[in-house]
Parts: sequence; C-alpha cells; structure tokens
Amino acid sequence: LDNSGMDVVGTASIGGIQTGLSWRENFLGGQYRRQYAFDAVVENNQRPLLGLGGEYFQPPYLDGPIRMEAIYTLNRDGNANLALELDLNRPSLSLSQLNWSKPEGVEALFAADMKITAEGIESIDNFSIRSAEAGLNVIGSATFTGKSELSRLSFDQALIGKNDFTALMERKADGTMEITALGNTIDGSTLWSSIRQSDQSRANPLLTEKSDSSIFRFNGRMNRLILSSDGEMTDVTLNFDQSRIGLSRMSFNGFVNEGELFQLTLTPVDNIRSFEAKSKNGGAVLEALGFGDDFVNGDLLLTGTILESGEVDGIFKMRSFQVVDAPLLARLLSVASLTGIVDELNGDGISFSELNLPFNSFENIFSIKNGAMYGTNLGLTARGSYFMDQNIIQGEGTLIPAYAFNSAIGSIPIVGPILTGGEKSGGVFAATYSIQGNPSGGEVIVNPLATLAPGFLRQIFKVFDPIVVKPRDRVIKDNTTKNE
Repeated sequence: LDNSGMDVVGTASIGGIQTGLSWRENFLGGQYRRQYAFDAVVENNQRPLLGLGGEYFQPPYLDGPIRMEAIYTLNRDGNANLALELDLNRPSLSLSQLNWSKPEGVEALFAADMKITAEGIESIDNFSIRSAEAGLNVIGSATFTGKSELSRLSFDQALIGKNDFTALMERKADGTMEITALGNTIDGSTLWSSIRQSDQSRANPLLTEKSDSSIFRFNGRMNRLILSSDGEMTDVTLNFDQSRIGLSRMSFNGFVNEGELFQLTLTPVDNIRSFEAKSKNGGAVLEALGFGDDFVNGDLLLTGTILESGEVDGIFKMRSFQVVDAPLLARLLSVASLTGIVDELNGDGISFSELNLPFNSFENIFSIKNGAMYGTNLGLTARGSYFMDQNIIQGEGTLIPAYAFNSAIGSIPIVGPILTGGEKSGGVFAATYSIQGNPSGGEVIVNPLATLAPGFLRQIFKVFDPIVVKPRDRVIKDNTTKNE
C-alpha cells in the first residue's frame, strides 16, 4: 500500500465459492482503475451464482467441477474487460444433438475475452473451446443487448467430433432466435430420438401456452448428413421451428443412393402435427436411417399425425421392392417349412408388390394393426406390438405361400371369404404364426395343424395356440432364469 495504489493477495469467499484472489487498485495513474484475478473451482450447483445457470451450463451438457481463472479489469471510463479461462479436464461434456461427448479426465480448455459495461456483457470478441483428444475445436464471437441477453452468436469454425460447420445465430425483433448453418458434415444420428424426446415433453402439464411460442428457427444446408452408423444423405437442406415443447414445423430434403430424393415435412394443424415422407428408393432411405439393408428399392410413402401428447398414428407404405436376407423373416419361413422361399430370400431376395403397415407409437410401445405385405410368391399379415424400452416383440399373423394363386381363389364371391376365414389379405392355404421375445432370438411358433389348412379351419385351430405371455412378465421370468 502506497500513494500510487494497493495490492492485496489472499483468499476470499464469493457467494460460497472459495477462490484465490489478487487485487490491484490504482489510486493515481495506471492503465486501469482496478483489477481482480480469481482462481477458483466451481461445482455444478455454484455456476448459477456466476450467471452460468442456463441449460447448457448444467448436466448432462456440462457435469463436474470447473477450474476457473479470470482477470477482471475496470477501466477508467467505467467499462471493463474480462479474460476468462476454464479448465474443463475434470467435468464431462455432452452434446447429444451432434452425437459428441467428452468423458471426465480428458483435456479441454475454454478461453474468452469479454467487454462489460454498466448494463452487463456487451460482447465476446473471441472465444474458443478446444480438446484435441475429444476432437473439439470451436472458434467464434458474440454480442449482447442490455442485461447480458444474447443477440448474435457466430461460430466461425466448429469442429465437433464428426461435425464440421459454420453457423450464425441472431435474435429477431419478435424474440425468435434464427440459426443459419452451413456444413461440410453434420452428425445427425440422434436426430430422430431428439424429435421423439421433444414429443414426450409436450405431455408436460406444467408447460403454459406462452411457452409454446417459437424459441428458434433453423435453416441449414449440409453436404453430408450422417443419420446412422451405416447410413447418410447428401446435399441436405433442413428447416425447422423449435419451441420449448419440441419441433413444430419441419422441411427436410436429402439424397440417397446416387441421387434418389427423400422428402419429409412436418406441418402443424391446430394442436396436431401432420407428417409426410416419401422417396422413390425406400430401401436406401431405410438403410440411411439405420433400419438395416433388408429392403431394396421400392416407392416409400409415410403419412400420419402427432398429437400434443406425443402419440403418433400413421401408415407406412412401400411398393415394388425386394426383401433380402431379413433374419427374422428367414426364421419364420424355416419354422413354417417353406424352404424354397427361404432359399429365394437368402439369394436374390423375394419380390413384393406392396406393403401396408398401419401403426401407432406412444410411450415406448410401437403397435401394428392389420399390416400386410404381399408379392407373387409370398404374402404376410401382421399385428402386434414392439416394446422399445425392453426390445421385446409380441406379434402374430398369417403366412401365405403362392400368394397370387391363393388370393385369386380367395376373391371368388361367397366361397372366397369362407375359404380365407374372412381375414383381410389372407389366403386360402396359409399358416398362422406368432413371435414373442427379442427380435433377434425370440420364440417363433407356427401352428402345425393350421399349416396349409383352408382359412375357415385356421380359425378353429387357433384354440391350440400357446398362451400369450405379457412382455414385462416374460422379462422378469428371463432375468430370474439367468440369475439361477
């Protein structure tokens, strides 16, 4: 302490946060009036005390203690500068929307230079966050309005795992945040699960009408969009509106398999969202979305509605396609002793004329009612449920060999409905089946008495079908067996 100024070194407690402190106060002259240097470790529950209480500063995005070094300089004009470094080695970081994460213990560093006025943060002239081991290198800048409200955020470079893009976020006069992104590569393999999670949030009764107003609008163009571990689309344009309770409007266009267009639209009508997806190569689309390569070619049309609760009703259609390999179908045909068709399936594939699959999806249960798939050599009907949280399938239906011949007989007036048992899309000679358990290894049962029996007799033979076990009971039983 002297006539020119004062220096203080020690420790302090700021809102319960213990920090090392170095304080320089200039009484006369000097480039600045006052300067503080802090060195602290900030836990999850302490970050709101520093104005870092937003969603992206909390788990699961940021989880764990942060080592913070900050130098706050108050200039003689009343404005201030803040040089900030955050050591992110200890916490885990996660950005599930881009399929990226950094485990705890992996080096990462955030650095930023801020300008601060009496009203709050004015700008961040430059910021960066880097982690060589986690594949992270982001550089950008930001500006703020009064009360430190973000008005513009620019990502001049964003290398995040497999993602490589630039983006600009600007707050419009109506409060909507508009995002424009240009990408070389975007990892969107969690896109569909994010849509599903946003649907589930719509059922939250605590959300108010005000919270349904648009939070941000996204307009993006990507050279390459990764949609699964094995699939991607190219030349993608994606536009959507995102509110606090999920996606409300979306338009998606992309190309698969050497230039085949895939289109998806989501449109709000009152409190219901309608969707439509279509492509001339449904097999390539399904593979890109991570549903395997069992389907080849085919015109795809998917339509339906999404209620406020997140419940989905729709119908999935495909025409003129082939099914190749398809392990579950192969097992079903083998149990039914249709070996010739199995050989065809494992060779060039079975050709089908049409697939109609009405479905409902709600609270981790995907249900099918009156589904049908048929071609010249084979027809199938299906109904049942898939319990997504348990990976358990429970379904039943009918196998119809020589479908073209079978269905022709079934179309004869009066006699046909009697011979088919009145089953929609059923055949005169067919076999009933049931599937229970894990799709890759569940129990497949074909009624031996009903195989190749006329339809009206199949209804009688159903008395010999096994008792259906509820999926949750089966899981408990299976776990008990494993423990023994």
